[in-house]
Amino acid sequence: MTIHSLGRALRGLGLVVVLLIWQNPAAAWNRTGHWITAVTAYDALRRNDPATLAEALELLKQHPAAEDWIAWTAEFPDMEPGLVLFMQAATFPDDARRGKYEAFDRPDWHYINYAIEPRKTSTEIASSRALTGRLPEALAENLALFHDRSRPAPERAVALSWVLHLVGDLHQPLHTTGLVNADFPAGDRGGNDVFVRDPQRPDLALRLHALWDDALGAPTRDMALIAARSRETAATRPAPLRWGTAADWLAESFAASFELGYGGGTLRYALLADVLPAVPQAPAAAAPAAGSLQAAPLPVGPQPLRGDAAPPLPAGYVAAMQRFCETRVVHAGWRIARALHGRSDAGPATPGR
Repeated sequence: MTIHSLGRALRGLGLVVVLLIWQNPAAAWNRTGHWITAVTAYDALRRNDPATLAEALELLKQHPAAEDWIAWTAEFPDMEPGLVLFMQAATFPDDARRGKYEAFDRPDWHYINYAIEPRKTSTEIASSRALTGRLPEALAENLALFHDRSRPAPERAVALSWVLHLVGDLHQPLHTTGLVNADFPAGDRGGNDVFVRDPQRPDLALRLHALWDDALGAPTRDMALIAARSRETAATRPAPLRWGTAADWLAESFAASFELGYGGGTLRYALLADVLPAVPQAPAAAAPAAGSLQAAPLPVGPQPLRGDAAPPLPAGYVAAMQRFCETRVVHAGWRIARALHGRSDAGPATPGR
């Protein structure tokens, strides 16, 4: 693609463009992905470490959101109540972005954007620079708080919900990188500022980050369905080659983002200016039609981004992404179980082999 000046391309456009620019980008694995990870962690603890699971569930009953979560058990009476708590806790950090739990929102905990730079390969990631985000540090802090039995139970419960969530985020490749090039001197915010053609709706463009967040399917409220699917998926996946530390998980995600997410630096993309819809022109002044008092109003609010202006993804890209992510969320669940038991050093570190 040619290099565009975003400011020049947007100059003079109207309200509809402003609304499009400020649409909230995707935040993390969607609910489906985090629920799969939570089910996998719950089952691993139930098999291998029931004492830690029992302690975790007692804590979650004292979480500030526990009353809301327990209400879900009536909706799914055939599910173990503890599993419902675990699944709800894993998505609490996203749910806290708005509403009555906003006091617990920590936007920069969900990611750490290490720079993918021109001519730098995944073998050089130890020298990459972090652009924005606090994901590794936040995970270490919350894991330490969960293990600190001198702290109040509600605090440890909130920390546990963050651990369940942040290990999942750390396994989402585009939560660990930012593309740095002439288009994005400060990084592309984990693929939130680059657009590709929606593989299911070729007439629409979507953020690369959103494509990865939804790799495991659209979000749903059907907890029982996701629990069953999670167990089927986990049963067919091998254990990780190494359990590793948070730094290892970060290195894996960085490499996958570079090699698979951005195609080793060859992925073609569009900028926001490319995919914005044309701004409707006001109708020419004319006498009002019979029976009408004014011309039809122009559309307002966000409009669909144009897929015909975004390059299609390479053949096999989506299938490879889905296969990778299905394994990735299961590995995240198994690693959560070990971290809660204390068998994994989830301390912060720069990504390296």
